Amino acid sequence: MKLRAIAIAAAVVVACGSDPVGVVVVAPTDAGPSDAALDDAAATSDAGPPFDQCEGACRETTLTAKFDSGSGALTRAQFGFTKKTGSTTRVIHLEAHDGGSAACPTESSPTTDRTLVVEDVPIPQDGSTLDAGDGLRAAFFDFKGDVMGSGVLAKATSVSLTPTAIVKEGGEVVAFAATFDASFPQEGKVSGKLFAEHCATMDE
Repeated sequence: MKLRAIAIAAAVVVACGSDPVGVVVVAPTDAGPSDAALDDAAATSDAGPPFDQCEGACRETTLTAKFDSGSGALTRAQFGFTKKTGSTTRVIHLEAHDGGSAACPTESSPTTDRTLVVEDVPIPQDGSTLDAGDGLRAAFFDFKGDVMGSGVLAKATSVSLTPTAIVKEGGEVVAFAATFDASFPQEGKVSGKLFAEHCATMDE
């Protein structure tokens, strides 16, 4: 049961005259917030940061490649704009790496230890999951040879990417965060989260 506050003003005797000022009683009021207000406050606190903002841990790439012969991390991601194969539709070419140079890639960039390439990614607009049905294709390259054991290339049999934040400037996507998952026939899997920034050197 909620306690209700009752404010009472004490009687004051006026110095001039004998009539006292009567006791004033303020009508009872419910001091606590309504259940609806509490529900709204809880919903606001659970909403998290806006979808168009990405700071701190949101900007980290923590993908892990696991195959039957070993495992390794992918610690950075970058993307460029290109055209969908056989079409004029504008899509994203996404790469995640470990090793090599952290700068935007060029023809003279040093070879990475390992690289994930995801082709024909529709430019993300919201948090909808994108997969092979949307045109995504993925391949994993083990240049160092410490993950796959034998062979350099593995092509994904399934792939999905779910945006968790999209950063735009002038209406153009300049960075995005997402969760990623892909499976490979060599008992392989690449999964985790990524934060990809636009590299003009990757545009076509």
